Amino acid sequence: MKFIDLFAGLGGFHKALSEIGIECVFASEIDKNLQSIYYKNHGIKPKGDVRLINENEIPNHDVLCAGFPCQPFSIAGKRKGAKYPSSVKLIDDVIKIAKKHQPDYVFLENVPNIITIDNGKFWSYIQSSFNNIGYEVNHKIYSPVDFNILQNKKECLL
Repeated sequence: MKFIDLFAGLGGFHKALSEIGIECVFASEIDKNLQSIYYKNHGIKPKGDVRLINENEIPNHDVLCAGFPCQPFSIAGKRKGAKYPSSVKLIDDVIKIAKKHQPDYVFLENVPNIITIDNGKFWSYIQSSFNNIGYEVNHKIYSPVDFNILQNKKECLL
């Protein structure tokens, strides 16, 4: 199996999936420092801004991973949600790539507030957008302590 890693950061998805034998064939990360660290850790130089990447240039893959920016949905980002001017619409790029490539699985990671932000409208938008391109959306809230990692921070895996 093959996966792509969007908003790759340091490569949390990469570490997990490569450990079970899934090969990363593409990564995208806008931050130059994180690109460098990702390359050192995983041997793949991430492409830059996902908004500038042509989905036709992304290799075929079975799994799409995207830890899209959570600031608009977090308490620190004042929960501006869908009204947040810049990074909130990045989900549309993920949807566009998923629609083009139709991977078997799509893993999205964000903060738990994504479900309730703007009275649930953004969550409904995510659900309906993925439903419209053939995906069933499920979510679960995890914390690193659920995996014996000494950090108590909740994340929403979609």
